[in-house]
Amino acid sequence: MNDLTVIDPIEQQRLREMMGVSSEPAGGSGDRVPLVKINTEFEDDDGNQLIPGSFYLRDHDQLAYAKNIKIRVLGQHYQYIEFDPEQNKSVCKTTINKSFNQDFLDTRGQTKCGMTKAKSKMEPYEKERFKNVTCFRELRGLVTYKGTDPKGEEVEIKNQPMIMLLKGSNFMPFEDEVMKKIPTGNAVWDYWIDVSLERKKNGSVTYYVMHFDFDTSSVQSFDQDTAATVRRFAEMVENENAKIIEAHKKALAERNSGSYEVAEYDDLEADFE
Repeated sequence: MNDLTVIDPIEQQRLREMMGVSSEPAGGSGDRVPLVKINTEFEDDDGNQLIPGSFYLRDHDQLAYAKNIKIRVLGQHYQYIEFDPEQNKSVCKTTINKSFNQDFLDTRGQTKCGMTKAKSKMEPYEKERFKNVTCFRELRGLVTYKGTDPKGEEVEIKNQPMIMLLKGSNFMPFEDEVMKKIPTGNAVWDYWIDVSLERKKNGSVTYYVMHFDFDTSSVQSFDQDTAATVRRFAEMVENENAKIIEAHKKALAERNSGSYEVAEYDDLEADFE
């Protein structure tokens, strides 16, 4: 592994700005990166016993469940997605942005999937219209943990690239428990973060809230391997945004010409089930 000193500080700062990891407030196979998911099932389709309230990686060749994991976040972004449960796919989504100060251009030629105000300020009929539009906090990085497969065999996952999609009750804990505690001048990618789950109930509904903990004195080296992974993630975000902006411009042109059709853009349709 290469030493930190070989990383150009200017390049590191450029990557920080692209990936939204600074503490200061901001103004599988192929390209399919495994998703960190929360298991809520007691058994799989083959009848194997599973652990509800455990983490696992979807789209990874080794299925392993664990109560606790460690993540190193190399990028933090935000994105609005409209998911159609009847079609079982996303029907509109926005650019992936590092700050809410940026314009969230969407694939319909609008912004924020048509939302013009926060849901907390909407009338009931508006909330019904946008009930399937969700804002995600997207964490891209590495995950490490020891877990067990459906047969009970131990599996070790180490430095696996991953994406974690946070929404609802899991949207703010990362902000409160990580981003607000990073020492000034450091970035979130300087730390390995312990992630656990808290079981909660609302009436008959059981759900799990993530909690994050890390040692601010345990700073990790930003070496060549880490930089290469960050560059790859940055490239993926840029490529995704280029496709979304192209769809946005096409939708605008069609609307202006009077032949507007909703552009389908479902590359991530399976990510929002």
